Amino acid sequence: VATVLQGLSEAHRELGELAEAQALAERALAIAEKALAPDHPGVAQALGCLAEALLARQRPAEALPLAERAVAVDAARAGTDTGEPAVRYILAQALVAAHGDRDRARAEAELARDEFRSAGMAKELAEVEAWLARHTRGR
Repeated sequence: VATVLQGLSEAHRELGELAEAQALAERALAIAEKALAPDHPGVAQALGCLAEALLARQRPAEALPLAERAVAVDAARAGTDTGEPAVRYILAQALVAAHGDRDRARAEAELARDEFRSAGMAKELAEVEAWLARHTRGR
């Protein structure tokens, strides 16, 4: 159920229905946290979904701790298919949007880029490369 709600949240986010996207992501996270262990990849994915919804609503201060937690869950389960590149990229975006550590943001995005490249995920790779190009100018 949580995965379906995350998909619906993404669809609403893409349609610009940001309040609904956030509400669906919040429900997905609540379900994932109730049904799964705190370090389960499904929890990390739900955290990332909610962080993305909050970023879309221009609420980076709220998104940042969720993205941090998602990356921590993924890092604890290294070597599994947990969506780590996606949550690292979300964290990079949250760090920049919250006026956080830009060097760390670039490092997280570079890790995401490398993982997307290794996985052959061309669309995601192009998005991260474009983001990196925008955020490395003037360095």
